[in-house]
Amino acid sequence: MNKLKFKQIPKDRLFYDKWEYSIKFTLEEVTAMHSLDHLRIDEILNRRKAWRQQAAKRASWNSPQSSMLSRMGLGPDWPTITEGTYHRLHSFLDILLLCNFKFKLVTSMSTGWIYSNDIKLIEDLSNNSIITEKSYSQAVVNRPKDTIKLKNARHIYRSYFKEKKLSAEEKNNIKNWLFGQTNVRIGPSLRQCLETDTKYFREYFFIDHDTESCVTMLCLIQPGLLRKTVQIISA
Repeated sequence: MNKLKFKQIPKDRLFYDKWEYSIKFTLEEVTAMHSLDHLRIDEILNRRKAWRQQAAKRASWNSPQSSMLSRMGLGPDWPTITEGTYHRLHSFLDILLLCNFKFKLVTSMSTGWIYSNDIKLIEDLSNNSIITEKSYSQAVVNRPKDTIKLKNARHIYRSYFKEKKLSAEEKNNIKNWLFGQTNVRIGPSLRQCLETDTKYFREYFFIDHDTESCVTMLCLIQPGLLRKTVQIISA
């Protein structure tokens, strides 16, 4: 077997504060595996099949509902759940449950991530034909916790936002306050959001600032919107 090529991810801590290695992969309906339970796989897949069949009967896929239903897994182009779908998920779960390594499984849509401190598990999974489109990462801790390294550090803190949909008024209040601050750097994605009609904040939105009072003001303007604040250090 060829030696795996791990993408090294500079971080202030291991993945989920515990795991060094990860493998990312594709497996249709993998979110049905999130509880690592065979009975739950069948329950979830059976429910999804019934839901999609009912939605297909009710909806016209040329209607405005089609894009929304597709995002929910109800669109006509969504992969069909077959006996093979059941078999692949159950077989892959057996492999995970029978392995002698500790791991964490994270799923989203048809993508899965397995985190572990045992590189042998990642190597074994790299040869598994049930999962496809594999890539590999390694957490490289290169700085103290709750810090971020920047080449041209001009501020002391970076604060990240939570995933959240705001009302037009809530967004406008934040926009007016941020645009009025001369000593705050607004991240590019956040600035684009503030200058367009979208009301969705993403967890990668950030601001750079020099005082903790900036965090206090944002918490007063919109409680619960900030996710975390880290200290900026020079690379």
